[in-house]
Amino acid sequence: MPAPSGLVSNAQDLAGALVRMSPEELADVYGGGTTAAIPNGRSKGVAMLFPGSGLTPLLARIGWLVWQGKNFDAGAGRLVNRVLGFKLIPGALYQGPSWFDSGTAVIIDYKDTSLSFSRIRDEIRLIGPDFWLGRSYYRRGERGSYVLSFGLDFRA
Repeated sequence: MPAPSGLVSNAQDLAGALVRMSPEELADVYGGGTTAAIPNGRSKGVAMLFPGSGLTPLLARIGWLVWQGKNFDAGAGRLVNRVLGFKLIPGALYQGPSWFDSGTAVIIDYKDTSLSFSRIRDEIRLIGPDFWLGRSYYRRGERGSYVLSFGLDFRA
């Protein structure tokens, strides 16, 4: 699958390109992604904090020390985040409606799995070979406010 918006297909280069994008560019790439089958296995994560600020590449490198990615169990419909080297913050996995647009996405919901992250809902779409782009929302009622974007690299 070619990467959208002319991005490179190499996941490492894709992550490097994403951390240099503005919020609008990240939204365009996410909007061009596809909802594939729920991924399975271990992913390496990269967080895009304050996109477009110039600090994002540095914060992504520093952030990796805190959040390393997610382990997916598609069959069980569950995942767990890797934080500070530990498996923490479990979430439920399912396909559902996106809060970004009228499309669908793979949903990562912490509402019933984590007391401290119960207001967080992530959604991800495939944007390149074994590479997913996600959006995190802070739940307010039935919907939420966009908080940050993140990438998940499933290449082993």
